[in-house]
Amino acid sequence: MSMPMEVVLMRHGQSEANVVQSAEKTDNPAPFELSQQVYARHDFEQRLAPKGLAQAAGARAWLEANGTLPEDFDECYVSPLYRTLETAQILGGAACLWLPEPKIVEREWGLFGALPLEEREARFPDTKRMQELSSFYTRYDGGESVHEVTLRFRQFLDTLSREKTDQRILAVTHGELMWAARFVIERMLPQEWQAMDEEKALRIGNCCLLWYTRQNPEDPDDIRESLSDGWRRMIDTAQPERSPYGGEWQKLSGKRRFSAGQIAGLIQDSPPLLRRDLAIEEIAG
Repeated sequence: MSMPMEVVLMRHGQSEANVVQSAEKTDNPAPFELSQQVYARHDFEQRLAPKGLAQAAGARAWLEANGTLPEDFDECYVSPLYRTLETAQILGGAACLWLPEPKIVEREWGLFGALPLEEREARFPDTKRMQELSSFYTRYDGGESVHEVTLRFRQFLDTLSREKTDQRILAVTHGELMWAARFVIERMLPQEWQAMDEEKALRIGNCCLLWYTRQNPEDPDDIRESLSDGWRRMIDTAQPERSPYGGEWQKLSGKRRFSAGQIAGLIQDSPPLLRRDLAIEEIAG
């Protein structure tokens, strides 16, 4: 079997940019000076907020309480952005060595993400409109689409499959990267991913764990060939009671193949724009 036994992804703690961006969506925006300082930095420079520091320490405590530690994994990867490095430093402590991995950095938000929310919507209305039509395929101005992030994550997973057979892997990374990982490992269709993206209860919070295993949690002798045919759970280490799916293990379906009837069901949500009773020649003409 040429795959890791487990792949555990954890989002970084709350960053200073998270604080500012969350406040923009409320009636109580962050102080103007802080907002200016945050948007003056490139995304890779953003640091953890005080709450993010506490969340990283809390994630370490959750792992300890549940019988596993970062140093127990065969390899620990970290996105080289400052907020993930800072999270890993707290999570692993002195006993853990981290391998920086550029393939698991945050989605590139480009010029679109470098602006405050109000200015972003004013300067890039077409991007905003396209995002509402397809949150999966829309590429931010100067940035990436989620689809492009899935290609990066697939490369990372391919490396693990070649070099880390049957090993346990931990990676401290970013929310959008983890969102893309779900698409890849769980073999989703774009429309399934977009429906999931609209479910607020499934959002990946700061220091949330996305945990995949090929080994049946209830039967250690039951080991599947791929993570896609294995099990997944999501744990909000800051507020476990709010974990998606109740924090319980969910069996994944593995590869899926579709019959003609099932394909017909998939495409019916996007009705044709041309009359289907016309001859091909008439349509072409």
